[in-house]
Amino acid sequence: MSKVAVRGYTQRLEKPQAKRSFSYDTPLRHNRVLVFDTETTIDQYQNFKIGYFQIYQDGVIQHDGLFYDPSTLNEREINILEAYSKKHNINLYSLDEFIDNVFYPEVFGLKTLCNGYNLAFDLIRIAKRSGDSRGRNRGGFTLTLSDDPFNPPIIVKKLGYSNNFKFTTTKQNKGESHFSGYFLDTQRLAEVLLQERRISLEKAAERLNTPVKKMKEIEHGKVTEKYIDYLIKDVETTQAVYEKLVKELDVYQIHVPITKIFSEASIGKYALSQLGVKPFLELNPDFPDLIIGNMMTSYFGGRTECKIRKEPIKVTVLDFTSMYPTVTMLMNLWKYIIAESLVSQPFNY
Repeated sequence: MSKVAVRGYTQRLEKPQAKRSFSYDTPLRHNRVLVFDTETTIDQYQNFKIGYFQIYQDGVIQHDGLFYDPSTLNEREINILEAYSKKHNINLYSLDEFIDNVFYPEVFGLKTLCNGYNLAFDLIRIAKRSGDSRGRNRGGFTLTLSDDPFNPPIIVKKLGYSNNFKFTTTKQNKGESHFSGYFLDTQRLAEVLLQERRISLEKAAERLNTPVKKMKEIEHGKVTEKYIDYLIKDVETTQAVYEKLVKELDVYQIHVPITKIFSEASIGKYALSQLGVKPFLELNPDFPDLIIGNMMTSYFGGRTECKIRKEPIKVTVLDFTSMYPTVTMLMNLWKYIIAESLVSQPFNY
């Protein structure tokens, strides 16, 4: 007899904590954005070498700059970087200067949106140290970017296919003044809106037909003028992709904060809320747990069969498009979703 895994209905023993009365509303869109990218060593450590950032206000660039780690660059590379910054009139910072004088004053002080393509990778590169997060953030990583106690570390925690980013609670960042930050991984936003997993920056720019494109055929690892051009172009392309995705999202007219989109379901959740559809348990708090459990065990998310083995053969792949909405309509389930309440009746076998 084969084993079959089924879903179950569980409840937390502890009561959920009350929401803070001083919580702030997350903006739907952001008029000030800091976008940055990094380049690293090409060995297994991938240590940070150089980076570039731009700060936009209402879509207009206000400030930009290069930053670097002196410990991973040789004298020749530093000279090239300094000459490039003078030639193109671009500010040049050490990594510590960028963190303490640009990153935190913007992202923490001014509540500027921090934007990056595969943002977790770049934040980890510029961190001084990292450790396992504790308590409610267990399973994530705490990144310390600055030695200044007024600059809180950043927690990065996996959330499905996405990463969740937020500033930690510290002595200086707590209570009514606590701010968790606004972070956006534009790659994840592109995956959700363009329906393509692990989409590269180059592919996203092509599909969105951005005015600026990622450079190709570049030698990595050595700081050259062309390599700096490549880095800057990556940041410009990331911002261009971000702006196109914002326009795409606005077409749907769903009031969802852009930093709260972790999956397609995130958009669906806000869409249902905007339609006035409330969660089932909110409308039916006394609905029998046993019946909910029985309903959940009847749900199977997938099925695989193999009819022909060990023989190459042409096949036709069949799949659903928008499976949940399709099944909801075909099985006439919408009436249950919008019902004010549901009543169960005993069934005699």
